[in-house]
Amino acid sequence: MPPASAAKLTAGRLEAWCKRRGSSGRPPGSVLIERLRSAPAAASRLGEAVVERLVRGQVVQGIRTTIRLLDTAIAEAVETRPYAPLFASMPRIGEVNLGQVVSEIGPRLERARTCEQLIAEAGAVPVTRASGKSRTVAFRFATNRRARLALTTFADNSRHGSP
Repeated sequence: MPPASAAKLTAGRLEAWCKRRGSSGRPPGSVLIERLRSAPAAASRLGEAVVERLVRGQVVQGIRTTIRLLDTAIAEAVETRPYAPLFASMPRIGEVNLGQVVSEIGPRLERARTCEQLIAEAGAVPVTRASGKSRTVAFRFATNRRARLALTTFADNSRHGSP
């Protein structure tokens, strides 16, 4: 019995797929479908649901391993940055968010002349427009979005850490 995705396959769909891949069209899709359907089933004692769970478990395990490796690489890279000790003392910053803040805000510390300029570049303050009698405060769109994300992630982490 073919897998569920192969059961939906028609000769027309298979011919269209072969054509997109540059196939000559021989043999025709109906012959290819017949060959697929007559192929022997896998000799497995495990049911389809069990195999799916096993594969899903292996994928999750691979993703977790990759995340651990990336966390280690980020921690090692952050240690070499000059501003890392300054930002590492902030509450609930964590390794990954520390890497974000150091990489996005660190270089701006050297360029910014004032604190106000730095927080404006990072998108942490709104834009105020005043003209005559009216005064409006709006969201700052012209900013470094990655720096804003790093700061707002830190703010959210510290908010969750406060009692």
